[in-house]
Amino acid sequence: MEENVVVFIVIGIGIFLFIYYFTNTNNSTKLNEDIREYEYFEQGLIYIDEYKYVSYFGGFKDKGKSDDIKVIVFENKIDFKFSYDDTREIFIKDIHDCRIQTEKQLSERVSMGKLLCFGVLAFGMKGKQKELSKDYVVVRYNYENEDIDLVLDLHYGNEEFVREINNLMEECKCNKDKNSMSFENVELGDKSNDEDLADSRLEEQDRKSTRLNS
Repeated sequence: MEENVVVFIVIGIGIFLFIYYFTNTNNSTKLNEDIREYEYFEQGLIYIDEYKYVSYFGGFKDKGKSDDIKVIVFENKIDFKFSYDDTREIFIKDIHDCRIQTEKQLSERVSMGKLLCFGVLAFGMKGKQKELSKDYVVVRYNYENEDIDLVLDLHYGNEEFVREINNLMEECKCNKDKNSMSFENVELGDKSNDEDLADSRLEEQDRKSTRLNS
């Protein structure tokens, strides 16, 4: 009986310590995220999400394959941190497409020359269905009037990343349309004001002519 009591006490203490550690870890993580988000806000950036241990296969001409980069998503851009002092960026407004593709689909979409540069598709794996069906994220963006495919593997975060980027692309498009409509309304308003001013001047001239003739 006493042994059972001791066992229950030990189990209870273990559960308590686990809950205590888990709760404090979550609180600490949340605090760090809040601090990081505020620091970005001070820089004029709106933080959305962050992905670690991302595999990068190509997309920046001077960067080779890397298995451990950090990808930070902001409202208006994506940062790719290759090291502490080496960060590349792509603006949301320059992205044309972001989707998940298998290795087979990727090989059909990207030119042979770019595949060789990427090094992502080892042609020795040809015929291995498991590898050919592996998922990658492909971000097509415009850089200096050239469409470039950036290839990533965020592992378990592929779908979430693609969903976030497509939502940001849609928001960017909506904001662009709103700004365009506002500009058109301003132009129409200016034109209308000019026409009203011209009409009032003609009316004034008519009144003066009437007074002179009388």
